[in-house]
This record gives sequence, C-alpha cells and structure tokens, in this order.
Amino acid sequence: MLPSLIKFCKPQAISKDCLGLHFGREQVSLACSSRSSNGQTEIRSIHQLVLQQPLFQGSPNESVQSALTNMLTTLCKDWKNKLVLLQLAVPDTIAVSHVFALDVVPISEAEQQALAAWRMSRELHLPKEQYEYRCQDLGRQDEQALLLVTAVDKVWLDCIHDAVTDAGLLPSVLDIAAAHRFNGFYETLTKAPQHGGLITLEQDYWSLQLWDAQGRPRFLRARWHEGDTVDVVGICSDVERHIRAYIANHDGDFGNLFLLCKQGIATDLYKHLQRRMHATPVMIAPEEQINFANNVTLGTGGSFTAVATAIPR
Repeated sequence: MLPSLIKFCKPQAISKDCLGLHFGREQVSLACSSRSSNGQTEIRSIHQLVLQQPLFQGSPNESVQSALTNMLTTLCKDWKNKLVLLQLAVPDTIAVSHVFALDVVPISEAEQQALAAWRMSRELHLPKEQYEYRCQDLGRQDEQALLLVTAVDKVWLDCIHDAVTDAGLLPSVLDIAAAHRFNGFYETLTKAPQHGGLITLEQDYWSLQLWDAQGRPRFLRARWHEGDTVDVVGICSDVERHIRAYIANHDGDFGNLFLLCKQGIATDLYKHLQRRMHATPVMIAPEEQINFANNVTLGTGGSFTAVATAIPR
C-alpha cells in the first residue's frame, strides 16, 4: 500500500466515521464510511455537488476558493467541527509521478525531496517552485534502488486545503486519486504476481496506473476529457502505447488490465480495449470489493474514487 502524500494530523482513534472527498474539475464527491460493531468498514452515504466555478484551470483566485468553501460547507455540514477522519483526493491530472532508479536512496525525507525536485526539474522540466514533492522508497530492483516521486501542483493543493479548513473541517490525509484507488482495491489489483494496470474513467478525466510484479506502482498518466464526451478510441490508443512501452522496458509477464468506470461507458471501452489489446479487461465492481450499507449505491455519478478515499488509511 502507498503512504499518503500529505498527513496533516494523526487519525482520531475515537472516530468511527471517515469522510472521503474527491475533487474533480466540475464536481466534488463525498463518501462517508463507518466502522460497524464487528470492526468492518461500511460505506454509509454518498453525495455529489456540482461546482459553481470549475477547478484546476489556470491558477486559483479568491472567487474560486470562496465558491469551493461555500460548496464544502454545504456538502459537509453534518460533520463540521466534529472529530471525524477526513481524507482528500485530488485528480491525477494535476500530478506528475515518476520512478527513479538510484544507486542509493537518501535517508532523510528532506534529502529525498531535494533530490526529487532536482531530478524532476532536470529530466522532466518541472519548475521546482510550482510543485509539492513526496517520495516513497520502493526497495531494490536488481542492483538499483527505486524511488517513487509524486509532484502535485502546489497552488491547487493550498487552495483545496484552505477551502477545507475554512469550511470548518480538519483534514488528516491528502493524496492523489490514484493512490487512494490503488490502496482501496490493492488486494484485487495485485493478487496475481505479475505486472498489471488500472484504467479509471472519472466524470472529467481518465487515468492509467501500472504496477510491477511486486505490487509497486511504476507508472501514472492522466488526461482531462475534452468537452462533454469521452474519447474512447483516443483513450484506448494512448493506453496501448503506454503499456507497450512499459512492457518493452520491464521483464516479466503483463497480467490483468483492470477497468473502473460507469456501466454505460464500460461496454464501449471494454470492446475497444479487447480489440486493441487482444486480451479481456477485468471489470472492477466496487460493490464487490467494499461493503455498502443497505440502500447505498454508487448511482449514476460513479463516485468510486470518493468511496475508495473513505476507507481509512
């Protein structure tokens, strides 16, 4: 499992409830989970509100942050100023993830972040001051150490954190959506000791995550949807290109390609992937992986990332 990108505070042991907030470009999804008497985590409610002003376009301003604060105040009014775990997921589209092969991984977190910022700037041309960097030591591969670096747009991280706290909420974890999904469905995704991949179609972006035979994340790409339609053909083409490049650079068999999306889009995407990849994708049904309370469903919004984010870490 992956550690969080940012931990703001220690989890409150007295809280049985956990909120998962997933921020999209046009909407915010909220899922609430609670521990039952037998210790199992169960999704108790799912909500979604459309944003008055879109996020992640250009730089945030006072109007955007104020509108987000007001929306969060409405969405989370039942939990304001309460001791409840709050985990946040930002879209993969505002993040850059890369795995560096090193002779040695620096011991301290500060040294890792300094190295990460320098390598990301030199090799991927990311402006150091624009991103927040977090690192994870993935262990060794042959003679080299692997360091996973995740860089997230700093101004949008600050905007979301400020809006959440201004709404009277206390966040405990903030991470990219891909990390929450990977943790939430980890056992299913990494059951086979092979390389694998997960395609996720959110309402306003799509994401491809790849991992190795040891269950370590090795690749992430995400793109916003253009307009109101989902370019299934374009997504399949990009997925095929990225997976072929990944296979060419990694030894071992590529196992399952998983698919997480709304049922309506799933059929079309499933057929195109099967034709292009010459393999059958594996559909993930969140209801089969995560416990839902009676009469609670994902609905038409496909809030699977919010549900995964509501699983305590």
